[in-house]
Amino acid sequence: MTPLERIRSALEAHDSRRHSANGWQCPAHQDRRASLSVTEGQDGRALLHCHAGCAPDQVVGALGLTLQDLFPPRTGLDGPWAASERKTPGDSNAHAGPPGETRRLNQIGTSIGTTGHETIVATYDYLDERGTLLYQVVRLAPKGFRQRRPGSNGRWVWNLKGTRRVLYRLPAVVAAISRGETIWVAEGEKDVHALEQAGVTATCNPMGAGKWRPEYTDTLATAEPSTWITLVADSDEAGHRHATDVAQRLQQAGCTVRLVQPAHGKDAHDHLAAGLGLDQFQPLDPATLQQTAAAGGPTVQDLVDTLASYQHLDDPGHVWFALAVAISSAAFDDEPLWGMLVGAPSSGKTETARALGNIAGHIDDLTAAGLLTWTRGKDPKPSGALMRIGKRGLTTIGDFSTVLAQSNKGNRDLLYSMLRRVYDGSLDRDLAAGKLHWRGRLTLLACCTPIIDDYSSHADALGPRWLYYRIHTRDTHTKRAMGLAARLPSKQGRAHAAELAEQLVEQAADRARTITIPIQLHAALVDLAIVCCYARAAVPRSGYGHREITSMAIVEDPPRLTKQLIQLAHATLALGAPTGHAYQLCRHAALDSIPQARRRVLEVLADRGEHAVSEVAREVGAHRQVARFALEELAAAGLLAFPVSYDEDETGQGGSWTPRSWRLDGPDTDLIVSVLTGSPDTKSTFLISQSLKKEEGPRSKSTSHVSDDQPEQDSFNFTDGPAGQCVSCHRECYSTDPDGRPRHPLCPPPDPRRHMR
Repeated sequence: MTPLERIRSALEAHDSRRHSANGWQCPAHQDRRASLSVTEGQDGRALLHCHAGCAPDQVVGALGLTLQDLFPPRTGLDGPWAASERKTPGDSNAHAGPPGETRRLNQIGTSIGTTGHETIVATYDYLDERGTLLYQVVRLAPKGFRQRRPGSNGRWVWNLKGTRRVLYRLPAVVAAISRGETIWVAEGEKDVHALEQAGVTATCNPMGAGKWRPEYTDTLATAEPSTWITLVADSDEAGHRHATDVAQRLQQAGCTVRLVQPAHGKDAHDHLAAGLGLDQFQPLDPATLQQTAAAGGPTVQDLVDTLASYQHLDDPGHVWFALAVAISSAAFDDEPLWGMLVGAPSSGKTETARALGNIAGHIDDLTAAGLLTWTRGKDPKPSGALMRIGKRGLTTIGDFSTVLAQSNKGNRDLLYSMLRRVYDGSLDRDLAAGKLHWRGRLTLLACCTPIIDDYSSHADALGPRWLYYRIHTRDTHTKRAMGLAARLPSKQGRAHAAELAEQLVEQAADRARTITIPIQLHAALVDLAIVCCYARAAVPRSGYGHREITSMAIVEDPPRLTKQLIQLAHATLALGAPTGHAYQLCRHAALDSIPQARRRVLEVLADRGEHAVSEVAREVGAHRQVARFALEELAAAGLLAFPVSYDEDETGQGGSWTPRSWRLDGPDTDLIVSVLTGSPDTKSTFLISQSLKKEEGPRSKSTSHVSDDQPEQDSFNFTDGPAGQCVSCHRECYSTDPDGRPRHPLCPPPDPRRHMR
């Protein structure tokens, strides 16, 4: 690794953002302008220059490096990491890093979020089944932790990118499982050592509470049902949340789990250090543990309240939507969920996207060259947003309208083509400097004004890949409230919102992987996808004259949109929303993804009556020509019936004016009406759910997640005619709940305390 590559790698590990070929955010100060220039000298040294005045030793110190790391390596400086292992006093399991490692760690202060000097207290080896070192967890004084892995050049790499994550003491755990011995799971490595000294096999996951991964569950799930897994919960809220999460995952995997907590002190180490034995750990009631854990974690409402401290938030739906998009980036490996927040200027969409700043990159100027290109100069290197993001990441775009407004049609079409390839997970460019390749999964959350509906080129090229959430238009009373609530957000307020969003996404991402979508919800999402695909079909029009339709409508198939809605539902349920509200958020997003003129026209025609163009225009609140275009496009997609012969002026014989009536028509009329009116229990949904049941077979309660407020969804009875008004939403209903009351399967029971704010 060259000095330049070493510095760039350290900057990426430090989360410093790259804004140009050589411009980076300086890690030595709060940098928002990419003040640090990083280039390579003729002799191979890395050249650093901070335009804000930071000295080179301050920059490398903030990265955990020394000035020596700016120069090419010399023979005999740092030997192989494996040859430098030595024990650290006070910990029989720990060893120090390469020579000079402690000296360098003494200088990393700001890079790990503390002040003063840090020294290595202990290192903990994480080995694979064969005993090969994968990575280390480093404990520092003052208390702190970092992770590192052995590099190919005999030096430590201070990140775990591309490294397999395993449980601590994995070889001993595998051996104990084969012998059928009890496995003790603690929260930290220090606790594991204390339990081992007490004579049992113990393990933990790296990085502490809240960092349990599915692969750790898979390891312990190989144990026989007769093998006990004993979880030792730390005596604090974070420990209770962690133990609850791990216990639920292991039980769902078929493990036999026992929960205990220390009788003295905070953790297993304190308990055993006080002279207490293994049999003196206190049994812990799972119900009590869940209540304590649930009371301690942040909620979406906490984030909404923080955002509302400096802006008016009458509808927090877009906050839920943005969090769900971020969760999908961390939790799933399928096609990405691209979210578009659409709202008027100053509607709060940008502040919501800004709250994801701790876990997302940001792009202001999205161009083809900005995505993937070569740097200029004699020694070009791959550059662009995709190279900074890597194989997986979440990126926010503050103003997507700048992309729409590009005057160069060729550049815009090239960008659209590249984004389609990025969505599919691969991008190849053949430029003068050579070929460029990117493979990965990029999740986007963009913000735009309603002007996006005026760009049919974007709708045709990229529309099917976005899921929209439109912030509704405010009335005068609400606008006045927004004006009164507007105040400059403090740095503390924004920082707190970013911290809450980061915690919420981190916690919900793990839960999202284990949630099973209820069959009725899955069926309703299929219906939403079918209607949305028809309504947002691409209808080619001439660019000249009267803009006549020139070809057949292109209607996408629903699988892609269905997958996006399922990811959105998974993430919403993982955030703690009831099943009914998860459906409503998905319905909101699906209908918002339809061009708004078409959606409003469909809502007018949902009464199954016949309407003239002028009448539709009045109901929609749009110009007559806008309404007519929407009617023609929906008819081309096969959703409407229109006059057998009509012209642009709706005139009859002799020049007399004759109104032409339009109405919903086709085999999917009932489905369209049910989706538009918010009643998801149509006969088609019922038939889809029955088909899904046959495909999936009987579901085990031990492996399926069923929301507490919808435990009886499969017990609903469907009727041939209207059963009355739903007791929850008061719309026409075709089903009854187990108590015989008219209720949609996806509506919660009529208890106001269950409604999400």
